Amino acid sequence: GRILEALQRTGEADNTLVLYFTDHGEYAGDFGLVEKWPSGLDRSLLQNPLIIAGPGVKPNTTATTFTEMVDLMPTLLDLADVKVTHTHFGRSLVDVLSDPKTSIREAAFSEGGFATDELNLLEVAKGEYANKANLQHEQPSLVGRAIAMRTKQYTYTNQTSSMTAPMTTTRQKISLANPITENSSAISNLKSLNGYSQPPMSFLGRPIRDFLRCLKAATTRLHLRVLT
Repeated sequence: GRILEALQRTGEADNTLVLYFTDHGEYAGDFGLVEKWPSGLDRSLLQNPLIIAGPGVKPNTTATTFTEMVDLMPTLLDLADVKVTHTHFGRSLVDVLSDPKTSIREAAFSEGGFATDELNLLEVAKGEYANKANLQHEQPSLVGRAIAMRTKQYTYTNQTSSMTAPMTTTRQKISLANPITENSSAISNLKSLNGYSQPPMSFLGRPIRDFLRCLKAATTRLHLRVLT
């Protein structure tokens, strides 16, 4: 595009790191839906593209590690040799840029929706978005605060505002829900994650802390959604 052409024209292309990403995904017909939803935790909304090119980046490769938007800031500061002096929760991707097999996370967290005391934040819209906004005001429970923790095999979700039990889903299309036992592979997967089965609670936000406590204490109430 024009930005890359300008970098080439000014001779800065080999000295500039270019990042391409987006703030959220799009249903684009998945589940018969379009656009996005405030509390949506589906893969099409959360697994967004992150393309990085420039000095120090191994070309023509694809990394498989989990990453979150919060990882972009420490990555750029690391590359700029700027020391971080405040508390943050991101992890630098610098090692991944040179070696795409490097893993910086075993799981990724996502959060959306609104708490019961945040009804004033519900969307207000006109035109083609009016029906979507009006539905949120008519049925606020549909956009309740929700959290997801994704691993390579499972997605654990919980709608915290209504205190519903946690759920787990495979990372593929959801079609069937079955109860699982404490000995299921979903529970074993959760317990195997370094730093998540017994996380440093003081370093996590309250909604995620509560979510992890709920997962740990309510294993027999979890449900697993699998393909038919």
